[in-house]
Amino acid sequence: MSFSLATVIYGDETYQKNLEPCTKTSEISKLWRFRSSGKFPVARAYNRVIDNSDGCDYVVFAHPDVKFSEEFLGNVSSLFSSMPELGVIGTCGEDISGKTIRANKKETMRDLAFVDSCLFAVRKSEAIRFDSKRFPGFHMYAEDLCCEYRWSGKRVVCILDVGFKHFSTTFKKEGPCWGSYCSDREKMARKWKGKVNVVIS
Repeated sequence: MSFSLATVIYGDETYQKNLEPCTKTSEISKLWRFRSSGKFPVARAYNRVIDNSDGCDYVVFAHPDVKFSEEFLGNVSSLFSSMPELGVIGTCGEDISGKTIRANKKETMRDLAFVDSCLFAVRKSEAIRFDSKRFPGFHMYAEDLCCEYRWSGKRVVCILDVGFKHFSTTFKKEGPCWGSYCSDREKMARKWKGKVNVVIS
């Protein structure tokens, strides 16, 4: 198995403390580190990663402030190999009722409406491009992508029994509607109204 991993780095210290040690594995054959000091076209950059990850089996997108355990990549590979109906694998997100689902030791996997953008993976061979025109910034690009996969008939899931931590403090500092979050979520609700069964407004 071979992985391409992409991240957008907003501060070297955060990346070095958290995600960087997780990338020191032979399973990751391509590592994409985009740097930004402010607004950044995340979806456009991630589309570039998809287009240029030939030779890799899977593509992982991760925030620089996450840590994942050694078994995460192996579990992703095993699930994709054994379950062709899977489209996206993440580590947390929202189910179709709008409830937030996080890692726990009681379950191994849960179907979701969409994953959180902090850490998720797709197959390179079946990768769907991000909607970089509607969602050019930091919000809703992953959630919208999950709706694309579900609309195509694929499942979106999170694996719950692997070691995973997200050290973000932005939500606490800025509140639930920081940046363009609320307006982008409304935009996604309009795009998918009547198409996928999910609470997105």
